[in-house]
Amino acid sequence: MVNDPARNALFYKLVTAFVFLALAVVSAIVLLTAAGVISPSSFEGGFSFLRWPLEQISRLVWPRRIAVVGLAVISGMLFITLVLKQFSNTDRSGWHVLNSDDRGFIVLDTRGIASIAEQAALSAHGVIEANVLVRGRHSSPVRLRVDIGIYPGANVKQSAFEARGAVIETVETMVGIDVQDVVVKAHVVSPDVLIRGLG
Repeated sequence: MVNDPARNALFYKLVTAFVFLALAVVSAIVLLTAAGVISPSSFEGGFSFLRWPLEQISRLVWPRRIAVVGLAVISGMLFITLVLKQFSNTDRSGWHVLNSDDRGFIVLDTRGIASIAEQAALSAHGVIEANVLVRGRHSSPVRLRVDIGIYPGANVKQSAFEARGAVIETVETMVGIDVQDVVVKAHVVSPDVLIRGLG
């Protein structure tokens, strides 16, 4: 049976998100109990294990209850943020699966793909600066945002077109991962910057 790292990663993300979501719900219950909105006696059946700790919270004096409310709000927001982060697709430190078979798999980090794409963009005529942001992780096709600096006098449209083509071809052939789309953002480097760079 082939080990699918993309499926394993998705399973891990779902389990992690579920755990953080459960902790966020517990934080909300603690908050509502400390604020006096719900009563510990309302927890019956499968949730009866919550009754005793919630009763202890409801017996606290108000200054301590306010501290518990504050702590519950902060922890609840933290857990919700962690749930959302599990499904964020903009992590620059992600991993991309290049090959997977019964002997294992080969991965490359996002920074590696960005570095290769930047060198490809610099090979285009007129391009003297390049910065690449990679979106997408695991075995999914990547989306690339390429910011390029072009020297004055170069054909901006042609340079950007060449850079986009070079980035797509290089990432797909040298890295071996599909490119879903590339957005190129071009700017012309001012002569002052060029002079300072040569100095």
